[in-house]
Formats: sequence, C-alpha cells, structure tokens
Amino acid sequence: MRKYLTENDLISAEVQKVLSQDGGGMAMLHTRSLRYGKLSQGVLVKCSPSLIKPRKNHFHTFPFGVSIIIGNNGYIWIYPTSELDNMGSFDPSNEIVLEKSNITVEQMESLSRVRNCVIALSKYNMMIY
Repeated sequence: MRKYLTENDLISAEVQKVLSQDGGGMAMLHTRSLRYGKLSQGVLVKCSPSLIKPRKNHFHTFPFGVSIIIGNNGYIWIYPTSELDNMGSFDPSNEIVLEKSNITVEQMESLSRVRNCVIALSKYNMMIY
C-alpha cells in the first residue's frame, strides 16, 4: 500500500474485515473499483458519526453536478461528479487521472452549497443520509 498511498492521504475504501485485538486492531480494506481509491479535488466535512444514518449505499450523485460519499465514521466527501464519470480513468496507482484538473466556478459554488447544507444539518443535530 505504501507504494500507492502516503500517510494523510484521503481514501475511500470498503472495509472487508476488522481483525481482533490479536491482529493488532487492523482493518482489511479494498479499493476494487473507480468508486474507491485516493480522493482529490473535493471538500471534506467532518460531523458526529451518530448523525450518519446507516444505509447500504453511501455514494450519492445530485443532478447539479455534485456527488457525495457519506462515511459511517462521520467523514463526508463532496466532489464534482465529472471527476469520477467521463473525465477520469483509472491507473495502477489507484489515482484518478483527469484530462482536466480545473474545477469551474459553477462547480465550486455547488460544492460550497452542499457543504453548507451538510454543516447546517450537523449543527442542528439532524440525521444525514
């Protein structure tokens, strides 16, 4: 893993197994598809894990070009939808390779609005899903 990721990288991964104390409290993670891997060009919002409503699907795409990953740990990643759709391709290092790396002003405004909505929900202790 150290070949592809460095400490403090943000990733999206599927937790396959959590090893007991005998295993050192380690977790086995999988990043098998484009949905998972190193995160870039987005906004991270932290809220209380108690506000995250358990769901089967934690990936959501809004029709105005913003997608969101809601983690059970209270970490919420908000990013432009185009980053993982038609613009990107996968390379062996699990990083998204973008043909365009610039985020437009409209995309940044949409990201900011969704971020502000998540923060407002969190501030008023409303469930996020």
